Amino acid sequence: MDILFVTALPLEMNTSSMIRNFALIRGLVETNHNVSILSPEGETGSVFCDKTILEFLRESKTIRFGAEGASSLVKRAKANSKKSCLVRNLRRVFKLFSVYGSHGFVIKAFSELSSSEKKYDLVISSSDPKASHLLVMKYLRENVKWDLWIQYWGDPLAQDITATDILPRWIKKHEERKLLNAASKIVYVSPLTLDEQRKVYPNAANKMYFLPTPYLAYSNLSRKSESDKIKIGYFGNYNRSVRNIEPLYNIVSRNPKFELIIAGDSEMKLDSRSNIQVYPRIDIKRIHELEKECDILVCITNKKGSQIPGKLYQYAGTSKDVLVILDGNIAPLKAYLASFERFDFCVNEEHDIQNALNQYDENKLGKQHPCEALSPSAIAEKFIAIVSN
Repeated sequence: MDILFVTALPLEMNTSSMIRNFALIRGLVETNHNVSILSPEGETGSVFCDKTILEFLRESKTIRFGAEGASSLVKRAKANSKKSCLVRNLRRVFKLFSVYGSHGFVIKAFSELSSSEKKYDLVISSSDPKASHLLVMKYLRENVKWDLWIQYWGDPLAQDITATDILPRWIKKHEERKLLNAASKIVYVSPLTLDEQRKVYPNAANKMYFLPTPYLAYSNLSRKSESDKIKIGYFGNYNRSVRNIEPLYNIVSRNPKFELIIAGDSEMKLDSRSNIQVYPRIDIKRIHELEKECDILVCITNKKGSQIPGKLYQYAGTSKDVLVILDGNIAPLKAYLASFERFDFCVNEEHDIQNALNQYDENKLGKQHPCEALSPSAIAEKFIAIVSN
């Protein structure tokens, strides 16, 4: 198939949604499909910018369009501190009352591209950001021809627990319904989200599907640490409202048998200790270096909602032990994830985390294997099967 993959996020953005995009794109290429990627120009000043992730793109043509609106406005304001401060404050206010945030401005720059006579067999729009779907529905139709349009969703729109806007849910549901009705088919990356969305939008339920996230670039990642302690790694965001990292932090701080590495964004201020190293957001190359040092990779599920952290799937592609610390909707999450026979589990309470860590024997660590069911090619084949159904 000739496929156009659309994202309203610059390809250089090191986010879980972009890693998921790259993994699916890799799988599509590995299964002999031609993939072109439509994306805005990169924002080099963003803290999320990490050009090293572009190394994961293989044999895919990229089509870039200018990032106008909020992005260019910020760039022009950098020379003037007062103006820059004003722009930042205006953006914050705008995000409170906007369904799509600043990405709604960015995609308008697509009008710079001339119409193409090429026809694609398939267009895939991927969120986050949700503006990726809006780009196809509102702007792409005038420039590009296609047979099928698949919306590939991470977080849903109205039920997104990480959203920072203060819009009434009915407004977001109205906008989400318009997007879903316009698609040929819809793919979610969580079975729990699929179930919820089918209930909320029954008219679109028959074209909704679920596929797990494929892992991207991992292989065996054998241990290279010289430490005689068992080293644990948590790499990802841990904002207090979404994930609770404190029980893990507290347990390790009291147990000298273990070491813990934490790296990611949060409003919380965790201190490094003799056996705990705390880093801010770091680039993906450095993350992989730290992951190699670890014996156990940890994923903490969300306090509420139906979404599953994408990092969990990425860890399924390693030879490392993966501990899933369950929070929120525990029973269905565990039932689903246990089907892969790849993860260990505990509840996000100190005594249960302690019991889980005590089960690890240093002589048995690192005996796992990548989960073939979550490989890029395996997921891509299932994706195309949904398209062809």
